[in-house]
Amino acid sequence: MIFEPPKVIKRFKNNLIFYLEELKSFVYLHAVLKRATKKDFTED
Repeated sequence: MIFEPPKVIKRFKNNLIFYLEELKSFVYLHAVLKRATKKDFTED
């Protein structure tokens, strides 16, 4: 195992958290859009 400085690990963790938050918001938006289009189709 290669030893990494704590700074690198910290940055990696922060990036990981950031990416997870982005993914969560993207999935949420996708679900909302899907639900909205479904609603439009059922109303027609």
